[in-house]
Amino acid sequence: MNILYRFTALSIAVASITVVTGCISSDSGSQGSIRYQNPPIREIETAEVEPVVAEPTVYQLNEVASAGDIDHVVTSLEFLETIPAENTISSYSAIAEDAPAADGFQWVHLTGTVTNNTNSTQSVNSLTFSILDEVERKYEAMTTDTVLYVDNNKAPVSITVQPTQTVEWEAYFLVPSDANTLTLVASDLNYVPEDTVSIALREVEIEVSVYEGDDIDAVLDVVEDDIVEEVEAPPFVR
Repeated sequence: MNILYRFTALSIAVASITVVTGCISSDSGSQGSIRYQNPPIREIETAEVEPVVAEPTVYQLNEVASAGDIDHVVTSLEFLETIPAENTISSYSAIAEDAPAADGFQWVHLTGTVTNNTNSTQSVNSLTFSILDEVERKYEAMTTDTVLYVDNNKAPVSITVQPTQTVEWEAYFLVPSDANTLTLVASDLNYVPEDTVSIALREVEIEVSVYEGDDIDAVLDVVEDDIVEEVEAPPFVR
């Protein structure tokens, strides 16, 4: 009697499991079946974040501007309509002469230093320096036309700079007289530069005032070298 009871109970338990299993695995359309559904996928909208680009540092005269492991310093700046004969170096004194700038241009006379902080010998050459104006026109040193006025060992053509050494350089650039902004760009002395620095040479602020009235669009007040040229306002309401 006891053995029969245990067998019957086991049979009922197996039958119950079979019934439940059949309900779960039955066709999803059958009545009383159990259906499992994945929750709907929600689309998450992400706002586009524009990267913040830092403005490059612009250095001033006599400030150390580092391009990689090369330190640049502009030690003097001079704007000239004509390179005077007195600037002729001693070795060419017999043929000293003035060198006027071309019409609409002026000379930018610069001197500076370069310090080599690398572990290898570097060279200052014609690709080391250039001047950019406000519309990024590029002007290179006039080394051939100014040979009378710059010592050969200071001309930025081929100056060898040993590790830890500081050398001096001098150059003349020919730029438009009406350029509002002039910036010297100096490289890290690599053949293909990986880093450059910018040194301000001229910055002119331009203020625009607009007046009401027929055929009057704007009057420009140009501020340069702390000299303000005032333009008289026409007799209209400002």
